[in-house]
Amino acid sequence: MAQKRGSILLVIVLGLTGVWVNFSEPNPALGLDIASLQKLVATHPASCPGCDLSQAKLENADLSQANLASVNFKRVDLDRANLERATLTLANLEDADIRDAKLMQANLEGATLIRASLRRSNLTGADLRGANLLETKLQGADLRGVNLLGANLKGAIYSSTTQFPPGFDPIRRGMRKV
Repeated sequence: MAQKRGSILLVIVLGLTGVWVNFSEPNPALGLDIASLQKLVATHPASCPGCDLSQAKLENADLSQANLASVNFKRVDLDRANLERATLTLANLEDADIRDAKLMQANLEGATLIRASLRRSNLTGADLRGANLLETKLQGADLRGVNLLGANLKGAIYSSTTQFPPGFDPIRRGMRKV
């Protein structure tokens, strides 16, 4: 995929048609901007494997069932976003704000979530196998039914309101309570 420094280049696949959109520069011909992405994704299942969406503002975005494998979401704002059943395998979500988000049954296998904030997010039934959650903020998160096999949880922060899968011991996994 072509990349430009300092800009966001996005590919959205609509059927068999690939549309390239550079969200860092206005494009009146396309009439799309970062806010329009939310509406577009709501009406068409997005496919954006490998895209660079670092530092994007996507709060309240509906990205449910989207294929976002290997996307760079570093420092992105996904506050209150709907990522239910989204594919985020190997995605980079380092330092991302994913508070109050819906991630039920999302596939985050091998994803990087270092220092991400997942406070009060619902991850029920999500797949986090092999994910790196080093120092991730999980206060109030719902992790019931989550597959955490091989996930790195060292230094991840939880609270008394964080819900874990049955038999899960956060202390043994290197997590710390606040």
